[in-house]
Amino acid sequence: MEEKRQIQKHTVVVTGFGPFGNFPTNPSWVVAKELANLDFDDEGVTLIVHEVPVIYDTVIEKVPLLWEEHSPQVRIISLTTDFTTFWQKIVRHQSCSFS
Repeated sequence: MEEKRQIQKHTVVVTGFGPFGNFPTNPSWVVAKELANLDFDDEGVTLIVHEVPVIYDTVIEKVPLLWEEHSPQVRIISLTTDFTTFWQKIVRHQSCSFS
């Protein structure tokens, strides 16, 4: 008899940014939404997709809360032109919030 393989479940949180400036649709949100349309159940992946506004303070507040709520094994946030500074702010905030 064929044994059914046990699939380990993993949660992945993906964020895409909302509209900004003269751009009503942010490309990062388009990609995140497309990911949400894919079925990863056979791979044991639960995908959580959220749109976040293009406001650093809001992102710094909301993203760690999403991570705390969903306890993802993988965290994917949208890249920005100033990604290094942005990431440092997120890590610093998370360290302060969750230490």
